[in-house]
Amino acid sequence: MLQPLVSIILSSYNQPEFLEKAFYSLINQTYKNIEIIIVDDCSGDERNKILIEQWKQLYPGKVNAFYQTKNVGIPANKNTGFRLAKGGYITYLDGDDTYYENKIAKEVETFQQHPDVDVVYSNFDIKNIKGDIISVWSSTPRPEGFIFEDILLNNFPDCHTHRYEMFRKRVLYELNFYDENLNMYEDLDLMIRYSLKFKVAYNNYIGSSYFKNPDSIIGKSNGLNLIEQQEKIYSKYVEEIKAHGFENKFKKRLAKLNLDKHFFANRINYSVLMKAFIKQPNQAIKILKIINYLNKKQQSH
Repeated sequence: MLQPLVSIILSSYNQPEFLEKAFYSLINQTYKNIEIIIVDDCSGDERNKILIEQWKQLYPGKVNAFYQTKNVGIPANKNTGFRLAKGGYITYLDGDDTYYENKIAKEVETFQQHPDVDVVYSNFDIKNIKGDIISVWSSTPRPEGFIFEDILLNNFPDCHTHRYEMFRKRVLYELNFYDENLNMYEDLDLMIRYSLKFKVAYNNYIGSSYFKNPDSIIGKSNGLNLIEQQEKIYSKYVEEIKAHGFENKFKKRLAKLNLDKHFFANRINYSVLMKAFIKQPNQAIKILKIINYLNKKQQSH
């Protein structure tokens, strides 16, 4: 089988101990025709640069690096790496996560089996910060083809969309990369945009590990803010949702998100929750969980 060049963009921002694990999960891939582009977002920890420079010397021609002169944020930092990529296929990894050794090989194989496909995503597991597996993302096949509706309705396990997909290079260039005006959920926004235009395939191989890192941006974020940021992303695609004919389904999805906001309230508003129950009786269990959670929250103060 031909081995086309695959570019892997590795994000770096402090936390050198995690970056080291991430890097070696890439350099030890069974698929060897890769380039690793490390984009460092102006880390304050000098150890990051020391490690990166060591890797450049150890793996000349295979490892490249770019150091931002100021902190530009996740979307712009990754976009820098995407634009430097030479490979016909591009994928990426956050500096606190890891790949399994066959991730690249399995996804390239999927591309070769499906020449009409432009994006491939794989299964993954979820680990705690100690490296213990908490769960595996999916036990069943996931959506393939044109998956715009699936992404907007979040037809994925455990409220997680997929991670670390591989693109044909032209996909990123045609979509103009991540939206750098977003400071969160830029990956969700890109998924929505490519799902409108490009065909997607799924590989059930567990290709990567997502670590629940309390020091990550998501880990440090307020839950209410996370929901509001998702709603902000979704609001950009109202006309496309109407055109694809699932507006009513999507309204139910927004109603569930709105209900989730109550988990972050400071007190129980029974009137609001009763109205929510009347509109969404199928969400009775969630409403009871909200009441129970807020009761415990109030008792702890």
